[in-house]
Amino acid sequence: MKIEIPNIGSAMMERERRKSFSIRVFPNQQILIKVPEESKQEEIGRFIIRKRKWLVRQLNFFQKFHQKNVFS
Repeated sequence: MKIEIPNIGSAMMERERRKSFSIRVFPNQQILIKVPEESKQEEIGRFIIRKRKWLVRQLNFFQKFHQKNVFS
């Protein structure tokens, strides 16, 4: 399922049989969020808000890396 994160962009969200939430940012700046199957929307929102600074930091890191490779 695709979701929108305000001021960041879109992310893919997967519901799985798991106990914890996870978030990954890939070098191509795609975001993948994995959540327990029974998670409520408000829990997911709180998780994303809590990880917002980390998300921005990761996206900025990969953006700098990508720019170096494009112009080399």
